Amino acid sequence: MASPASFALPGERHKLAVVFDEENVRWAWPRAGLPSTHILKPESIERPGLASVEMACTTAYREMGLPVALPGVGRVADVPCFGSVRFDRWGDGPVVERLHQESFAQALGLAPDAADGCRPGRPRLPSPAGCYGTSARRTRSRP
Repeated sequence: MASPASFALPGERHKLAVVFDEENVRWAWPRAGLPSTHILKPESIERPGLASVEMACTTAYREMGLPVALPGVGRVADVPCFGSVRFDRWGDGPVVERLHQESFAQALGLAPDAADGCRPGRPRLPSPAGCYGTSARRTRSRP
């Protein structure tokens, strides 16, 4: 297994950016400079059953016709994990490419944890209407 690279995966829950090694049928760290292909979210002791809940929600979204990443539930090192194929990738195997994605926080020039405004002392994102208005103004002002 290659040594893990540094990743920025925002959010409250711990996540692992990994690749699935089809030849050896195992999860692995991506080699430095290469994109990951999957996100694994190990279940925590504080939230047992969360992997199954996240799977159920993602399946419900898919059944409603929403475009969601391909999900799955499994175990890694005997820990239940929710996993999904990265939606921000193009291609398969060793020729996977990153697709640029930008969160509202990034588009509005806010710190990466700004979307986590439900915690005391953290900035809150504007309402959806406010996000649209702000992003539309920023888009019009770009060359």
